[in-house]
Amino acid sequence: MNSNTVKRFAMVGALMLGGGMGGTATAEQTIGSGLIVAFIGINPMVTTAINRLFGVRPHRLEIIGTLVGFAGVLLLVQGAEFRSSPAGLFAQSAAVFCWALGSVLSQRRLPVASGAMGYASEMLCGGVVLLALAAITGESPHWPPTVLALGAWIYLIVFGSLVAFNAYMFLLARTSMAVATSYAFVNPIIALFLGVFLGGESVTGYEWFASGVVLAGVALLLWQRRRGGP
Repeated sequence: MNSNTVKRFAMVGALMLGGGMGGTATAEQTIGSGLIVAFIGINPMVTTAINRLFGVRPHRLEIIGTLVGFAGVLLLVQGAEFRSSPAGLFAQSAAVFCWALGSVLSQRRLPVASGAMGYASEMLCGGVVLLALAAITGESPHWPPTVLALGAWIYLIVFGSLVAFNAYMFLLARTSMAVATSYAFVNPIIALFLGVFLGGESVTGYEWFASGVVLAGVALLLWQRRRGGP
């Protein structure tokens, strides 16, 4: 692995994991979960705007699908907690921008090696950045970890890193930015159904309607892809 490859891994990992995930983790301490979801729903629009700087023009269906999906997310989080703080808003805004910029650069200027080795190297570089940020902000590890912390750590390794992040990077390398970032619309629906099946929660007719709006936006993005969009 040459020095240029390491630099690409480090820059993309620092932006997406250090800035994106680190910023979101910081923001979650002082702003409500509903606002976090709304911010993440903006991510496809931010990536589209940054892509325009590289001369990539979105197709009409991609724009419509993105707007419909975001509208569905806003409908879905109505009634959620929207408490906020200036520091939290800044951290989440920076997180969205860093994640979007890292995503675009990984497609346009700093492609990483496809496959498990490339994605793992990127996550390792991002992990180093997160450890450095934790040290700077005065965080320290606690041993032994609690059962809840250990369970969360295992969950994030399996589903957050091995499954979700690898799948996202795979899509970035092989499909359009609009389709790859549509995860921001699907995640709230997954959380909704997990609440039903694991938490015994009930879904109202309004939430079913909002979920349908979200899925309509994703369907438009996939339809554009099927028609031969980039």
